Amino acid sequence: MDLSRSSFRTALLLLALALAEIMLLSGCGSQAPVSETTATQVSPKQVSSGQICGEDIDRHGTEFIKNGGFANGMAEWKTVDVPGSEGTDLAQLVNDSSCGFSVLTLTRQGSGRTSGLIGLEQPLSADKGNLSSLQVQLVAKINQQYMTSDGILGGETPVFVTLDYVTASGEVKSWTHGLLVGKVDYPNRDQSIPAGYWYTYKSENLLTMLPDLASVRKVTIGGNGKDFASQIAFVSLLGK
Repeated sequence: MDLSRSSFRTALLLLALALAEIMLLSGCGSQAPVSETTATQVSPKQVSSGQICGEDIDRHGTEFIKNGGFANGMAEWKTVDVPGSEGTDLAQLVNDSSCGFSVLTLTRQGSGRTSGLIGLEQPLSADKGNLSSLQVQLVAKINQQYMTSDGILGGETPVFVTLDYVTASGEVKSWTHGLLVGKVDYPNRDQSIPAGYWYTYKSENLLTMLPDLASVRKVTIGGNGKDFASQIAFVSLLGK
C-alpha cells in the first residue's frame, strides 16, 4: 500500500514537471523583451519616463546651449564622427511622431567588433561667475544597442553628453554622463534606462559635483560604441 502511494506521488511530480517544461518552451508566462538587452532600475530623481519629449524640462534660468531642441535644424552644431575600422555612422534630424517635431537620430551599424563615436558638438562660453547652480538636462531615447553593458573601459553608450571645461588655474577637464540599456559597470559615469521610451536626465548641480569648474567651453552629444540606434530630442545647460 505504501509503495503504491509513493508511486502515485512520483507520477504526479513527473507530470507536473512535464507540464512546466511545455509551458516554458511555449513561452507561456514570459514577457517579450523590448530590446536586445534588459534594463536595470534607474533613479527617479534623475529620470522621468513616458512619451514626454521634454515637457518637464526646466527653462527658468540662463540657457548656455543654442538650438538645444533643434528648432533651427543643425544650426550652431558641428558633426563629430570618430568611426571604427568597420561600420557606418549617421547623425541626422528625423521627425518623431511621438514628439511631433524633428529629433537628432544617431545610427551606427555594421561595426562588427569595433567601436565608434557619432554626434554633434558646440562651443560654449559658460562662465561660473555668480551662478549658484549649473545643470545638464538631456531628453533621449534608445531604440537598439549591441552592447550589453557600458564596456570594459566604460563609455560605450548609445547616448552621452560631455562637457569640456577649464578650471581657475587653466587646466582642461571633461565631464561625461552616458545612457544605455543593460548592465552598468561604471555607475559614476553611466546609467541604465529602459529601451524605447523618452527619458529626461537631469544632473545634480555641476558646481557642487565639479567644484573646480570655472568655465564650460564645449558640449558634445551623441552615441559611442558598437551598433546602436538612439535619439536626442533636447539638451540644455541651465545656469541660475
